[in-house]
Amino acid sequence: MCDEFIRGREFRAGFLEGPRGRVEVAGVSELSFAGGEHGVRTEGARHRARKLRIPPALRTEMTAIAQKAFDSLGLRGYASLDLRLDSLDRLTVLEANANPGLSHDSHVWGGRAFDRNIRRIVDAALR
Repeated sequence: MCDEFIRGREFRAGFLEGPRGRVEVAGVSELSFAGGEHGVRTEGARHRARKLRIPPALRTEMTAIAQKAFDSLGLRGYASLDLRLDSLDRLTVLEANANPGLSHDSHVWGGRAFDRNIRRIVDAALR
């Protein structure tokens, strides 16, 4: 299988299922492609990821895309999406991960919000 390479910024965004099945952003990180990696994810790129505050319009678009992924793929509770933002500001889904790792030191799930995110995942599972 071959896919078209999309040059641009790459994000990993975590989403939580909220009330009535609506998804909400848990966190977003951006992968850095320094050192000649040319936009291909390596272990080095993943370890250079940084937590990111994204503009409201981009956050809204990511959430709408995630809602479609949750609905289309039957995702429940939580998931992450890897996305690319091209030079025309178009988002493309690279991957949907229905069971991403959860870590207290993750840029997407962790930090001060880690306990709250875990509680929200459990609440979604109990609904």
